[in-house]
Amino acid sequence: MIFHRRANSLDKNLPSISLDSPFHSNRIRRNSLSYNELTDQDYDNMEMIPLNVSDENRNSVRNRVNDYVINLMNNMNDIASLRQDNINSKITDYKITLLGYLYYCLLCLGMPSLLNTITLGETKLNADILFNFYASPFIYKICFRNLFLYNFKHRKKNLIIYFIFYIFGFCIRFLDKIKSLKYFILNTAFFQYNDIIHLILFWFLALYLLFTFIYEIRDTICWKINIVILITGLIFVFVSLNEFVKDGIVYHFHHFFIGLIFHIVCQRKRKIISIINNAIGFGIYIEGISLWGFARIIFK
Repeated sequence: MIFHRRANSLDKNLPSISLDSPFHSNRIRRNSLSYNELTDQDYDNMEMIPLNVSDENRNSVRNRVNDYVINLMNNMNDIASLRQDNINSKITDYKITLLGYLYYCLLCLGMPSLLNTITLGETKLNADILFNFYASPFIYKICFRNLFLYNFKHRKKNLIIYFIFYIFGFCIRFLDKIKSLKYFILNTAFFQYNDIIHLILFWFLALYLLFTFIYEIRDTICWKINIVILITGLIFVFVSLNEFVKDGIVYHFHHFFIGLIFHIVCQRKRKIISIINNAIGFGIYIEGISLWGFARIIFK
Protein backbone atom coordinates (compact mmCIF):
# COMPACT_ATOMS: atom_id res chain seq x y z
CA MET A 1 0.00 0.00 0.00
CA ILE A 2 2.84 2.37 0.79
CA PHE A 3 4.34 1.70 -2.59
CA HIS A 4 1.05 2.26 -4.45
CA ARG A 5 0.47 5.60 -2.74
CA ARG A 6 3.98 6.77 -3.64
CA ALA A 7 3.70 5.47 -7.19
CA ASN A 8 0.36 7.20 -7.73
CA SER A 9 1.74 10.42 -6.28
CA LEU A 10 4.73 10.20 -8.59
CA ASP A 11 2.46 9.57 -11.61
CA LYS A 12 0.46 12.68 -10.83
CA ASN A 13 3.51 14.88 -10.50
CA LEU A 14 5.21 13.64 -13.66
CA PRO A 15 4.03 15.32 -16.89
CA SER A 16 2.80 13.02 -19.63
CA ILE A 17 5.61 13.21 -22.18
CA SER A 18 6.34 10.73 -24.92
CA LEU A 19 9.76 9.33 -25.66
CA ASP A 20 10.02 11.57 -28.72
CA SER A 21 11.10 15.12 -28.05
CA PRO A 22 8.98 17.92 -29.50
CA PHE A 23 12.03 18.61 -31.64
CA HIS A 24 12.18 14.94 -32.70
CA SER A 25 15.69 14.63 -31.37
CA ASN A 26 17.23 11.17 -31.11
CA ARG A 27 20.50 12.08 -29.45
CA ILE A 28 19.92 10.43 -26.06
CA ARG A 29 18.78 6.81 -25.86
CA ARG A 30 17.70 4.69 -22.94
CA ASN A 31 20.47 2.14 -23.42
CA SER A 32 23.15 4.67 -22.47
CA LEU A 33 25.22 2.96 -19.76
CA SER A 34 26.38 6.16 -18.05
CA TYR A 35 22.85 7.51 -17.97
CA ASN A 36 21.42 4.30 -16.44
CA GLU A 37 24.14 4.22 -13.83
CA LEU A 38 23.39 7.81 -12.94
CA THR A 39 19.64 7.28 -12.63
CA ASP A 40 20.11 4.08 -10.60
CA GLN A 41 22.29 5.89 -8.11
CA ASP A 42 20.03 8.96 -7.85
CA TYR A 43 16.88 6.89 -7.72
CA ASP A 44 18.14 4.73 -4.85
CA ASN A 45 19.35 7.78 -2.95
CA MET A 46 15.87 9.34 -3.17
CA GLU A 47 14.43 6.19 -1.51
CA MET A 48 11.16 6.76 -3.32
CA ILE A 49 10.56 3.03 -3.83
CA PRO A 50 11.06 0.37 -1.15
CA LEU A 51 13.44 -2.44 -2.00
CA ASN A 52 10.89 -5.16 -1.23
CA VAL A 53 8.48 -4.26 -4.04
CA SER A 54 8.22 -6.33 -7.20
CA ASP A 55 10.64 -5.64 -10.05
CA GLU A 56 7.73 -5.08 -12.44
CA ASN A 57 6.26 -2.19 -10.41
CA ARG A 58 9.69 -0.77 -9.70
CA ASN A 59 10.62 -0.79 -13.41
CA SER A 60 7.29 0.77 -14.41
CA VAL A 61 7.82 3.84 -12.25
CA ARG A 62 11.54 3.99 -13.12
CA ASN A 63 10.72 3.99 -16.84
CA ARG A 64 8.37 6.94 -16.41
CA VAL A 65 11.13 8.87 -14.65
CA ASN A 66 13.58 7.84 -17.36
CA ASP A 67 11.20 9.02 -20.10
CA TYR A 68 10.77 12.38 -18.41
CA VAL A 69 14.52 12.92 -17.92
CA ILE A 70 15.32 11.76 -21.45
CA ASN A 71 12.86 14.20 -22.97
CA LEU A 72 14.07 16.99 -20.72
CA MET A 73 17.69 16.44 -21.74
CA ASN A 74 16.72 16.14 -25.40
CA ASN A 75 14.88 19.43 -25.24
CA MET A 76 17.81 21.13 -23.53
CA ASN A 77 20.16 19.91 -26.27
CA ASP A 78 17.76 21.03 -28.98
CA ILE A 79 17.38 24.46 -27.40
CA ALA A 80 21.17 24.79 -27.28
CA SER A 81 21.29 23.76 -30.94
CA LEU A 82 18.65 26.35 -31.85
CA ARG A 83 20.57 29.04 -30.00
CA GLN A 84 23.72 28.14 -31.92
CA ASP A 85 21.79 28.22 -35.20
CA ASN A 86 20.47 31.65 -34.27
CA ILE A 87 24.01 32.88 -33.56
CA ASN A 88 25.23 31.49 -36.88
CA SER A 89 22.33 33.19 -38.67
CA LYS A 90 23.22 36.53 -37.08
CA ILE A 91 26.87 36.12 -38.10
CA THR A 92 25.76 35.39 -41.68
CA ASP A 93 23.49 38.45 -41.69
CA TYR A 94 26.36 40.58 -40.41
CA LYS A 95 28.63 39.41 -43.24
CA ILE A 96 25.91 40.17 -45.80
CA THR A 97 25.41 43.57 -44.16
CA LEU A 98 29.11 44.38 -44.59
CA LEU A 99 28.98 43.25 -48.21
CA GLY A 100 25.91 45.43 -48.73
CA TYR A 101 27.70 48.43 -47.26
CA LEU A 102 30.60 47.95 -49.67
CA TYR A 103 28.06 47.88 -52.50
CA TYR A 104 26.50 51.05 -51.08
CA CYS A 105 29.90 52.75 -50.87
CA LEU A 106 30.43 51.96 -54.54
CA LEU A 107 27.15 53.72 -55.37
CA CYS A 108 27.91 56.65 -53.02
CA LEU A 109 31.45 57.42 -54.12
CA GLY A 110 32.74 55.22 -56.93
CA MET A 111 29.84 55.52 -59.38
CA PRO A 112 29.49 59.34 -59.09
CA SER A 113 33.18 59.68 -60.01
CA LEU A 114 32.78 57.39 -63.00
CA LEU A 115 29.48 58.86 -64.22
CA ASN A 116 30.72 62.45 -63.79
CA THR A 117 33.74 61.54 -65.90
CA ILE A 118 31.50 60.07 -68.60
CA THR A 119 28.90 62.84 -68.66
CA LEU A 120 31.00 65.90 -67.75
CA GLY A 121 34.44 64.86 -68.94
CA GLU A 122 35.95 65.25 -65.48
CA THR A 123 36.04 63.43 -62.17
CA LYS A 124 34.19 65.73 -59.83
CA LEU A 125 34.14 64.95 -56.11
CA ASN A 126 32.98 67.95 -54.11
CA ALA A 127 32.80 68.31 -50.34
CA ASP A 128 29.08 67.46 -50.37
CA ILE A 129 29.57 64.04 -51.92
CA LEU A 130 32.38 63.34 -49.46
CA PHE A 131 30.19 64.42 -46.54
CA ASN A 132 27.49 62.06 -47.81
CA PHE A 133 30.10 59.29 -47.87
CA TYR A 134 31.00 60.03 -44.25
CA ALA A 135 27.31 59.78 -43.31
CA SER A 136 26.74 56.71 -45.50
CA PRO A 137 26.70 54.16 -42.60
CA PHE A 138 23.65 55.87 -41.13
CA ILE A 139 21.90 56.41 -44.47
CA TYR A 140 22.67 52.81 -45.44
CA LYS A 141 21.09 51.47 -42.25
CA ILE A 142 17.93 53.53 -42.73
CA CYS A 143 17.46 53.34 -46.49
CA PHE A 144 19.16 50.29 -47.98
CA ARG A 145 20.26 47.62 -45.50
CA ASN A 146 16.99 45.65 -45.31
CA LEU A 147 16.54 45.77 -49.09
CA PHE A 148 20.02 44.38 -49.69
CA LEU A 149 19.81 41.76 -46.93
CA TYR A 150 16.53 40.30 -48.21
CA ASN A 151 17.31 40.41 -51.93
CA PHE A 152 20.82 39.03 -51.49
CA LYS A 153 19.31 35.97 -49.79
CA HIS A 154 16.27 35.47 -52.02
CA ARG A 155 16.41 37.52 -55.24
CA LYS A 156 19.93 38.51 -56.22
CA LYS A 157 18.79 39.63 -59.66
CA ASN A 158 16.97 42.53 -58.00
CA LEU A 159 20.35 43.95 -56.99
CA ILE A 160 21.30 44.15 -60.68
CA ILE A 161 17.95 45.80 -61.42
CA TYR A 162 18.66 48.23 -58.58
CA PHE A 163 22.02 49.16 -60.12
CA ILE A 164 20.45 49.78 -63.55
CA PHE A 165 17.75 52.09 -62.20
CA TYR A 166 20.28 53.86 -59.99
CA ILE A 167 22.12 54.87 -63.18
CA PHE A 168 18.75 55.77 -64.74
CA GLY A 169 18.07 58.14 -61.83
CA PHE A 170 21.55 59.61 -62.08
CA CYS A 171 20.88 60.50 -65.71
CA ILE A 172 18.25 63.07 -64.67
CA ARG A 173 20.87 65.68 -65.56
CA PHE A 174 20.11 65.06 -69.22
CA LEU A 175 16.62 66.53 -68.77
CA ASP A 176 18.30 69.94 -68.90
CA LYS A 177 18.95 69.24 -72.59
CA ILE A 178 15.18 69.38 -73.23
CA LYS A 179 14.21 72.97 -73.91
CA SER A 180 10.81 72.88 -72.18
CA LEU A 181 12.32 71.33 -69.04
CA LYS A 182 15.49 73.38 -68.84
CA TYR A 183 13.89 75.96 -66.55
CA PHE A 184 11.58 73.66 -64.62
CA ILE A 185 12.32 74.33 -60.95
CA LEU A 186 10.23 73.74 -57.84
CA ASN A 187 10.73 77.23 -56.51
CA THR A 188 7.82 79.15 -54.99
CA ALA A 189 9.17 82.48 -56.30
CA PHE A 190 10.19 81.51 -59.84
CA PHE A 191 7.90 78.64 -60.77
CA GLN A 192 6.22 79.30 -64.12
CA TYR A 193 2.56 78.85 -63.24
CA ASN A 194 1.45 79.76 -66.77
CA ASP A 195 3.49 77.02 -68.43
CA ILE A 196 1.19 74.05 -69.11
CA ILE A 197 4.08 71.58 -69.38
CA HIS A 198 5.48 72.70 -66.05
CA LEU A 199 2.08 72.41 -64.39
CA ILE A 200 1.53 68.91 -65.77
CA LEU A 201 4.98 67.82 -64.64
CA PHE A 202 4.45 69.38 -61.20
CA TRP A 203 1.12 67.61 -60.60
CA PHE A 204 2.47 64.35 -61.97
CA LEU A 205 5.36 64.52 -59.51
CA ALA A 206 3.10 65.56 -56.61
CA LEU A 207 0.56 62.77 -57.26
CA TYR A 208 3.29 60.18 -57.81
CA LEU A 209 4.80 61.13 -54.45
CA LEU A 210 1.38 60.89 -52.79
CA PHE A 211 0.55 57.47 -54.22
CA THR A 212 4.08 56.23 -53.44
CA PHE A 213 3.58 57.22 -49.80
CA ILE A 214 0.22 55.45 -49.72
CA TYR A 215 1.65 52.34 -51.40
CA GLU A 216 4.45 52.11 -48.86
CA ILE A 217 2.08 52.74 -45.93
CA ARG A 218 -0.10 49.83 -47.09
CA ASP A 219 2.67 47.53 -45.86
CA THR A 220 2.37 48.80 -42.29
CA ILE A 221 0.15 47.79 -39.38
CA CYS A 222 -3.02 49.90 -39.06
CA TRP A 223 -2.31 51.35 -42.50
CA LYS A 224 -5.71 53.08 -42.72
CA ILE A 225 -4.93 55.13 -39.63
CA ASN A 226 -1.48 55.91 -41.01
CA ILE A 227 -2.98 57.17 -44.28
CA VAL A 228 -5.29 59.48 -42.34
CA ILE A 229 -2.25 60.79 -40.45
CA LEU A 230 -0.42 61.26 -43.78
CA ILE A 231 -3.27 63.27 -45.31
CA THR A 232 -3.57 65.37 -42.16
CA GLY A 233 0.17 66.05 -42.23
CA LEU A 234 0.11 67.06 -45.90
CA ILE A 235 -2.74 69.51 -45.25
CA PHE A 236 -0.75 71.02 -42.38
CA VAL A 237 2.35 71.32 -44.58
CA PHE A 238 0.38 73.01 -47.37
CA VAL A 239 -1.26 75.53 -45.02
CA SER A 240 1.96 76.35 -43.15
CA LEU A 241 4.02 76.70 -46.35
CA ASN A 242 1.39 78.97 -47.85
CA GLU A 243 1.47 81.23 -44.77
CA PHE A 244 5.26 81.46 -44.77
CA VAL A 245 5.35 82.22 -48.50
CA LYS A 246 3.06 85.20 -47.84
CA ASP A 247 5.66 86.45 -45.35
CA GLY A 248 8.38 86.44 -48.02
CA ILE A 249 9.91 82.99 -47.39
CA VAL A 250 11.04 81.20 -50.56
CA TYR A 251 11.10 77.40 -50.84
CA HIS A 252 13.27 75.73 -53.44
CA PHE A 253 12.78 71.95 -53.49
CA HIS A 254 15.91 70.73 -55.22
CA HIS A 255 15.79 67.42 -57.04
CA PHE A 256 18.32 65.91 -54.62
CA PHE A 257 15.75 66.49 -51.86
CA ILE A 258 12.98 64.76 -53.85
CA GLY A 259 15.33 61.84 -54.61
CA LEU A 260 16.23 61.48 -50.94
CA ILE A 261 12.53 61.27 -50.06
CA PHE A 262 12.09 58.34 -52.45
CA HIS A 263 15.25 56.72 -51.11
CA ILE A 264 13.99 56.92 -47.53
CA VAL A 265 10.32 56.10 -48.06
CA CYS A 266 10.47 53.18 -50.54
CA GLN A 267 11.33 50.21 -48.32
CA ARG A 268 9.07 47.31 -49.41
CA LYS A 269 11.84 44.80 -50.00
CA ARG A 270 9.58 42.20 -51.67
CA LYS A 271 8.05 44.59 -54.21
CA ILE A 272 9.98 45.39 -57.39
CA ILE A 273 8.28 48.78 -57.85
CA SER A 274 9.48 49.84 -54.40
CA ILE A 275 13.02 48.67 -55.19
CA ILE A 276 12.96 50.61 -58.48
CA ASN A 277 11.68 53.78 -56.78
CA ASN A 278 14.36 53.47 -54.10
CA ALA A 279 17.07 53.05 -56.76
CA ILE A 280 15.86 55.95 -58.93
CA GLY A 281 15.56 58.19 -55.88
CA PHE A 282 19.07 57.25 -54.76
CA GLY A 283 20.46 58.01 -58.23
CA ILE A 284 18.71 61.40 -58.35
CA TYR A 285 19.94 62.23 -54.85
CA ILE A 286 23.58 61.32 -55.62
CA GLU A 287 23.47 63.18 -58.95
CA GLY A 288 22.15 66.32 -57.28
CA ILE A 289 24.78 66.53 -54.56
CA SER A 290 27.63 65.48 -56.86
CA LEU A 291 26.81 68.26 -59.35
CA TRP A 292 25.20 71.04 -57.30
CA GLY A 293 25.81 70.08 -53.68
CA PHE A 294 23.47 70.49 -50.70
CA ALA A 295 21.88 73.75 -51.77
CA ARG A 296 19.59 75.67 -49.43
CA ILE A 297 15.90 74.79 -49.48
CA ILE A 298 14.53 77.70 -47.43
CA PHE A 299 15.67 81.32 -47.80
CA LYS A 300 14.35 84.86 -48.15
